[in-house]
Amino acid sequence: MALRYDVSKIKNYKTVCYEDDDMCPNTEGLIFQLYLLRMSEITNANWKEFATRFLIANPFTKKQSNFSTRKRYEDAVVRAIRKHIGLQVWVDKYRQRLKGKWSDTIIKELHDTVFEDVSAIHERQEHSRLKKNARNRKYRANKKQETTA
Repeated sequence: MALRYDVSKIKNYKTVCYEDDDMCPNTEGLIFQLYLLRMSEITNANWKEFATRFLIANPFTKKQSNFSTRKRYEDAVVRAIRKHIGLQVWVDKYRQRLKGKWSDTIIKELHDTVFEDVSAIHERQEHSRLKKNARNRKYRANKKQETTA
């Protein structure tokens, strides 16, 4: 199944959507995100909803969670979305009606991701605690040997 889209309604679409006759990565990414986020187009009326879904589904990575860097990422996302007002993707009506289910799906995925992160944090802490206890036991054993020798 081919993903159908239309960029002709985007203001200055030739410069916004194309670089040297190739589609701009931002445009390509937004086309797929529209489909995945179950929206058929970016309009003046819905761009904030799309940006919200985009940022929920594509959170800034924790490894780069410096506040100013995260803000620049969010600003760049919103700027790209605003430039692409008019972008359309043919999303079947069934997918569009699933807004509530989309939210449920995203919340479940976020829950699962956070749960995995929490589990990994717990595992790391437990490993660290066991290592520390082993070092303490070894230290006490060495001290005991020194005092008896």
